[in-house]
Amino acid sequence: MILIDIYKKLDSTIISKKLGVGICNLDSDGIEEVLEMFEEEIIINKYKIDGLKNKKNDIEKNDGWNDLDSMIKKFHWGEFGKYNKQIIAEHLVEIDVLNFNNSMLKLKNSYMGSPTCEIQYAKKFIILCQILSSSTFLSNVMRKKYMPDIIYDSREYNCRRQILSKLKWYMLKGSFSINQYNDSSIKTLKQMGKMIDEFLVSTQKFWLFDYITNVISDLEQWSAYHIFKVMSLIEMLIIKSNNKGKTHGELERKLPFFLPHTIERTKKNYFTEIMRRLRNKIAHGDYKAVTILLKQYKEEFMQEVWYDEFEYSIENWIYGNICANLDETLSNILYFMVSNRVEWEKFRNNV
Repeated sequence: MILIDIYKKLDSTIISKKLGVGICNLDSDGIEEVLEMFEEEIIINKYKIDGLKNKKNDIEKNDGWNDLDSMIKKFHWGEFGKYNKQIIAEHLVEIDVLNFNNSMLKLKNSYMGSPTCEIQYAKKFIILCQILSSSTFLSNVMRKKYMPDIIYDSREYNCRRQILSKLKWYMLKGSFSINQYNDSSIKTLKQMGKMIDEFLVSTQKFWLFDYITNVISDLEQWSAYHIFKVMSLIEMLIIKSNNKGKTHGELERKLPFFLPHTIERTKKNYFTEIMRRLRNKIAHGDYKAVTILLKQYKEEFMQEVWYDEFEYSIENWIYGNICANLDETLSNILYFMVSNRVEWEKFRNNV
């Protein structure tokens, strides 16, 4: 079960027809599961608030996290004869593969969209949509929309429960309209699903899309191997696949188009050169060369950065800066791919 931070009673809605992914309210088994989680979350919140009281901290902003009556009243959800936890549970929204029988996911598995020992497919889908929505290539109309977050994953047993906490956070935002957020989030998901469906025109495109979702859903924290994976994916998406593995020249010509605007235009080719070399040195385990390249990057692209070494080492500050730029670059490439499939193919095949 993957729950997203939309709180609304709704009819089952398909987001991507070709993948069968959609959103819906919980069935009776799902409601029973989250009612048990509410008890756990309430206990944890109470423990934290009591700890703040003991330390004589200002707890005004934390007060009332377990006041379900206020939440129900705030959002006008009251229903005669139902207790508050039940009402909240009935407003929760799950994203899942709702139409597996007509989904291209059957190409991977004849029986189910999310095998029990894998990351749930709905989670992969949301992660990809979030990456797409962060692209600077988005139109102004699209950029104003909301993209929902995951608030519960039933397969992450150690994750923090935040179903009630997120709802309380919405309640504390003075000018926030939960109805506007819900409607905008659903509209954005539908727009993303439509773009993805328009990209999935063949079995070949499905397998490419599936490869991408698997890679991005399993990225490590910002590190050398995060750089390696993202750069490998970037090269796959913009370099002609039959070019015998040679990327020098072609990468420098193509990648700058997708780099963040925060990187100066005159430095984009140098950034690309360092990324190509860094990816290769990480792949070959040449840690000495990696260290030299990190130093070169720091001197060229991080001159104005203040390093708090109580938080991270200098090396990890550099890795973080690189990964942030590469992640934004990847989001731009992926958005270009799914929103302009024909132009993307021309761009990719243009050596």
